[in-house]
Amino acid sequence: MNTSYLDYYKLILEKVSFDHHLFTKELEKANQVLTLEEKSKLRKWLLEKRVIPRPTYRAHQKLEEPVNLS
Repeated sequence: MNTSYLDYYKLILEKVSFDHHLFTKELEKANQVLTLEEKSKLRKWLLEKRVIPRPTYRAHQKLEEPVNLS
């Protein structure tokens, strides 16, 4: 069974959609590999499936900032 890079990245992005950082990292990898046509199809798929995770507050904090849990 041959899987295209587009199908492969759809599968990966769906599986890592729980983590904004991992999702972004995998999306960057996909953008390096896919053709313009495949990128367009992936974007359309992401919007239709609403796979894009919402970033958490901690994802936007700088490492040196203390985390206030109260």
